[in-house]
Amino acid sequence: MGDAIPCLERFDFGGHVKAMKKTSKELDMILDEWLKERRCNRTLNKKVDRDQDFMDVLLSLFDGTTIEGFADTTIKATMLVCILSLYSIYLYNLFILNSYLDSMIN
Repeated sequence: MGDAIPCLERFDFGGHVKAMKKTSKELDMILDEWLKERRCNRTLNKKVDRDQDFMDVLLSLFDGTTIEGFADTTIKATMLVCILSLYSIYLYNLFILNSYLDSMIN
């Protein structure tokens, strides 16, 4: 409603904005914990003997950056985009599979 009528932006009819902000904070905390855990593992194990995943690659790209918060935000945003993209692909394929199964049954 606030997009159409800017003076109503401060009113959250239905609580949708509040729910989105809460979800955003929860996702940020989860990604922050993953990042801290991965950084801790990298400092403990200086030499990486196992296969690297995408977060390890992003961390290695940002090693030695001088702006501390910028690298974390970039890594978390990139991971969030990847997660949401994979989730949307999964839902789309699930929709296609269900429509295919429905056509086979009928």
